[in-house]
Amino acid sequence: MSDPLARRIVSTGTHEAPPMLGPFSSGVSMFSVPEPDGSGERLYVGFVEDLWDKRSRSYLWRGPVALRWKELRAVPERIRQFPVANPKRYRIDRQAALPGGRIQTSVMEINLEAQPALLLQLGGGLGQPRYLDAQPLGESLPMNDSLRLLVRLSGQKVFQTDTLRLDSYVVHLGGCPPEDWMNTRVWETAHAPHLLAISRSNDPGNAVLHYLPMRPDGWTMEKLLAKPYQGDANGSFVLQMLAPYLAPHGQGGLMLHGARYRVSISLHGMDITPLERGLEYDLTSESWEPNSGETKIKYVPKP
Repeated sequence: MSDPLARRIVSTGTHEAPPMLGPFSSGVSMFSVPEPDGSGERLYVGFVEDLWDKRSRSYLWRGPVALRWKELRAVPERIRQFPVANPKRYRIDRQAALPGGRIQTSVMEINLEAQPALLLQLGGGLGQPRYLDAQPLGESLPMNDSLRLLVRLSGQKVFQTDTLRLDSYVVHLGGCPPEDWMNTRVWETAHAPHLLAISRSNDPGNAVLHYLPMRPDGWTMEKLLAKPYQGDANGSFVLQMLAPYLAPHGQGGLMLHGARYRVSISLHGMDITPLERGLEYDLTSESWEPNSGETKIKYVPKP
């Protein structure tokens, strides 16, 4: 991720990418990113037509500035009396500062079906029209490899001290398109890394990005084990991470197991130490557990 804009967004923005907003496997996300001049936070909206297909088209719009943007969600639509999510229209809250320290929240609608994409302010009050205002969502940025990766992130978790900030992101790289699934093995298409971005609080533009190795279904950030002391810009964040891996099964083929790791991240590097391997996913407790030899409902071995 070499693009300076992408690096600034991942290390300063507040990210939302709620699952299942659109039908099938499309993905929408937003970043609320502080402007360098302190004037507010700019809205960036990302859209991927098919998260499962690594060749799928993706987009990123640079929107307007407000105090902040939050709560990305679906537009309520009804088909045959069942509520469904619309794949090209979403709602988001825009917050603006008012005199006296008050904050005004407006519900905005993002319409990606329009050409160009629109940002509309909802009315709906007594005697009001459905929309009070409409404006272009903003510039659709030329996509490069960095921005294509940016719009495939989700699951942001942020840890901070007075001098450092660490952002953790799930990465959805995608695999082969659906029409090729019958000709390949699922686990050959589902591998993904994990992005960890660490930066100085006063210099987010020079964030250091680390990628955990590719694993089937990616990584899960379980918890923070330790963080640097206040004032220590050279210290490390220590995370407990979990990742599945494929191992030979006694009856032939491969079976999915889990492993826990201690991951230490600083501005100077990353260290990964295995803590526990051979875990099996128990569907009863919905957690990864050591193999106790008991008969439980577990993943069926892959042929």
